[in-house]
Amino acid sequence: MIEIIEPEQFKTIPWKNGLGETTELAINEQANLDDFSWRLSIASVVNDGVFSDFSGYHRHLVLIKGKGLSLQHDDKNVDMLDKLLDVARFDGGCETLGKLADGAIKDFGYVPAKCC
Repeated sequence: MIEIIEPEQFKTIPWKNGLGETTELAINEQANLDDFSWRLSIASVVNDGVFSDFSGYHRHLVLIKGKGLSLQHDDKNVDMLDKLLDVARFDGGCETLGKLADGAIKDFGYVPAKCC
């Protein structure tokens, strides 16, 4: 069963890497950050850095505020989010380095399911 909650009830939780915070909008019942089936969140990225490890999950990030972000995965593939609503889809187990284009951004994160 899905329960609708008010914004005042959203949880603000630290990133797994400890470098920021995420507002968790929704997560499956009986879940936590280390073991969930799906999750929706919004995060502010204010510095360049390595994204948290979400091995075993596919991640989707949507740029919702700011001037852009590049995501380099395992020193290979790069996703450029340079206009609002651009989407990056990537393996949460990749080492992903985020580089801001010009100041802080906000992203909407969607993890639809475990991948492996």
